[in-house]
Amino acid sequence: MKKATTVPPEGDKRSCSIALVGEQPGRSEIYTRKPFTGPAGKELTSCLTTAKISRFECYITNVVKDLDLPLDQYIKFGRGTAVLSRDSKSTCKSIKSYVAYSSYYINTTI
Repeated sequence: MKKATTVPPEGDKRSCSIALVGEQPGRSEIYTRKPFTGPAGKELTSCLTTAKISRFECYITNVVKDLDLPLDQYIKFGRGTAVLSRDSKSTCKSIKSYVAYSSYYINTTI
């Protein structure tokens, strides 16, 4: 799982009171190698500030650690349906493995 586009989790999962899990890193996250540093991160920080919660109290990660393209390039969502693109089978396997990894990683250390 070590690629140039991998974004590791942030925060101490053993002492955090809140776990925040996003979908996948964007350009800003890949550049900074930290989750939620782009536009969504600014919104998240604003919401946390309003709620008087420090980012240091949170364990922040993404289900998908290094997806090369936006998820909608692999899966097209419609009215209650999801259609996989031609090249999506290997990507879906990767996503399933990330979900399993994230679930195991969080559950075994909290």
